[in-house]
Amino acid sequence: YGMGSSTKASFTPFVDTRVYQTSPTDEDEDEDEESSGNALFTSELLRQEQAKLNEARKISVVNVNPTNIRPHSDTPEIRKY
Repeated sequence: YGMGSSTKASFTPFVDTRVYQTSPTDEDEDEDEESSGNALFTSELLRQEQAKLNEARKISVVNVNPTNIRPHSDTPEIRKY
């Protein structure tokens, strides 16, 4: 419960506005904090994963170009020989 309370405390500033708008009751606030907090956490993870995938794609594209350039550097050697 210690870890859960710390994570909930970290999400409360983001969740408070939605919680007060959606549910005025205390019991609903607790449930909404957990559900919306997890939703925000999962959405942030998805955004981070997508960003990593986009960066990985960019890096892969950058790595593909040197491999295509190296054969060009090999062909002049064949031409010289």
